[in-house]
Amino acid sequence: MSSLSEPATSVILPDMSAVHKYVVRPAPIPAPPRYVHMNNGTSHPLEHILWVRIFCLLGPADLVRCMRVCKAWNRWAYDRRLWTSIDLSRCRLRQTHLVGIVRRQPKSLDLSWTNASHHQLAWLIERLPHLRKLRLAGNSWPAVSALCGCRCPLLTVLDIAWVAVVYDGCVRDLVSPPRDHRPGLDVSQSRLRRCTELVLSGSDITNDALESVAQHVPLLELLDLSYCVGVDDDGIRLLSEAAVSQTLTGLRLTGCICLTSTCFLYLARFTRLHQVAVEGCPEVCDKDCDDFTTLHPHCTVTWKERYRRVESLG
Repeated sequence: MSSLSEPATSVILPDMSAVHKYVVRPAPIPAPPRYVHMNNGTSHPLEHILWVRIFCLLGPADLVRCMRVCKAWNRWAYDRRLWTSIDLSRCRLRQTHLVGIVRRQPKSLDLSWTNASHHQLAWLIERLPHLRKLRLAGNSWPAVSALCGCRCPLLTVLDIAWVAVVYDGCVRDLVSPPRDHRPGLDVSQSRLRRCTELVLSGSDITNDALESVAQHVPLLELLDLSYCVGVDDDGIRLLSEAAVSQTLTGLRLTGCICLTSTCFLYLARFTRLHQVAVEGCPEVCDKDCDDFTTLHPHCTVTWKERYRRVESLG
C-alpha cells in the first residue's frame, strides 16, 4: 500500500532535435605498402613500382603463386595492369571465380563455353564498368540476355557465337537502347554503340536482325555471320545502305547458304572492306569471286574451302 501512495515520477526525454547526426561510412582501404618488410625488421630494397614491373613479365599461373608469398605481394598482384585480360573459357564458374574477376577489374574477359547463368553474368557486368571485350560463345541466351539492361558496359567486342536460341528478337533487344533506367547513365542510345567487333556465328537470325544491327551499331568494323543460314542477299543490301558501310572492314559469311552472286553488287558499296569470307556458299561461283577481286584489288575474298588431310593412325 505504501507504494501506491508514493508520487509518480516523470521521465524527461532528451530533445532529439538537438542531437547531432553523423553519416557513418566504412574506413577507406589503406594504400598498399611501399616495401616488403623482412623478418629481421628491415625493408627490402625494391619498392612497389619495381615489383609490379617484374610481375608484368609473369603469366597468370606464376602470378597466382606470387600472391601466396606474403600480404604485400598479394596486394601488389591485384594491380589492374596485371589483369587486363582474363581467360576462363571452358571452365566451370564458381563463386571464387566471380569474386576474383571483380577484384581484378579486367578489360577483356573470355567466358566462352562456361555455361554461365543469368544471375552470374548479371552480377558480373554490374561490377565491371571498365570491361570492353566480352566473349560468351557457347553459352545460352537466358544468360546472355543479362546484357540487355542499362548496366551493360560500353563494349567494343562482343562474341556470342553458337549461343543457343538466338533469334531476331534477341538481337534486337541486345543492340537496342535499354528499357530500364539508372541515374547518371544515358539510356537513349544503345549500350553497344561503341562496338567494333560483333560475332553472331551460328545464330538463327534473319535479315531483320541485321537491320537492327545496322541501325544501333554504327561503328562496326568486323561482323561475323558465319553459318547464319537465314541471312541472304537482302541482308547484305540492308548493311550496305546503313552507316556501317563506311566503317566495316571485315565480313564473314561462311556457310550462309542463301547467298548468291548478287551479294557482290552490295559488297562493292562498302568503301573500307578488306576481307570477305564466303566459303560454303553453294550459289557463289568462282567467276563471281574472281571478278570482284579484279575490280576491288584491295579486298581479299576467300571462297575455296580448305580441307586438312587426316592420316590414319593405323
